[in-house]
Amino acid sequence: MGLIWYPYRVLQDAGVSGALATLITYLLAMLCGTFLLPRMWRELPKAGWWAVLLVLSAGWSNLGYVLAMLLAR
Repeated sequence: MGLIWYPYRVLQDAGVSGALATLITYLLAMLCGTFLLPRMWRELPKAGWWAVLLVLSAGWSNLGYVLAMLLAR
């Protein structure tokens, strides 16, 4: 385990679940991406359903990994 999961553990100890912390992390990254990469958002519909599937699967696997790291105390 690395130090990258320390903030998730601190949030869990403060009462914030791992799923909510992951959601907040993704929303902040998406908000930053909206302002820094506006062209990407315009081109996303052209990418099709494969791009949506890729985004959802990446998010789901990250959520599983975060929850596994929080449970591996």
